[in-house]
This record gives sequence, C-alpha cells and structure tokens, in this order.
Amino acid sequence: ALQAGNHSISANVNSKVSTENTIVVAKPTPIKSNNTGKLGEKGVVNNIAMTMGDTSNLQSGDQLGITVTITDAFHNGLTEINTHTINLDGFNGKPVWKDEGDGSYTTTITLTEIGSKD
Repeated sequence: ALQAGNHSISANVNSKVSTENTIVVAKPTPIKSNNTGKLGEKGVVNNIAMTMGDTSNLQSGDQLGITVTITDAFHNGLTEINTHTINLDGFNGKPVWKDEGDGSYTTTITLTEIGSKD
C-alpha cells in the first residue's frame, strides 16, 4: 500500500538506538503510459478506478461528473492515455475526457434515460 507522507525512523543495533529521523515519502509522480509493456511493468495500466458525483435523485437530462483514475503497479498515475479507449458500458454517448495530468480523467455526461441499467 502507498505510504506517502512523513515517517519517523530509528535503528536499534546491538542494544544501541540511533536518534530518530524523519523521512518524507512523496506520492508517486504521474508518468506517461506505456502501452507496449507487460502487466506489472512501470507505466502499464494495472488499476482503473471510477468515481462519480452525487447520484441521488438524478433524472433524465441531469448532468453527472465522472472521474476515472488509471495507475500502474507502482501506483503511478498514468497520463496521455488514449481517452477514446475509456468506455462507459450502458452509455450511448461519446464523452469527452480531460486528462488532469495526474492519472485522472474527468468528463461530464448528460443522462438520457430513467431507471436502472442492471
């Protein structure tokens, strides 16, 4: 799991304890995607997560914000993904995705149907 942030460390060797120091672990830097590599390699898509804005009480004609976050096996956000390959199953439109430069891609869609798509 990602452990970005400040961490206190010290060493204990032969009953001698070092002074405590703080190290700073930075969040992974977004990198350009590698669409020719193998799963598990740096820059190759490993995880895709989707979040949406508030979905309560939506009606046909309402707008819904969607964010897709794409990372590699090292939790680096992947940039410069071909956004035409991001599909929303059950949605008939062609969303326009914006690369936020951090591995996340955002779009807003207009809902055109009512009911659930189970």
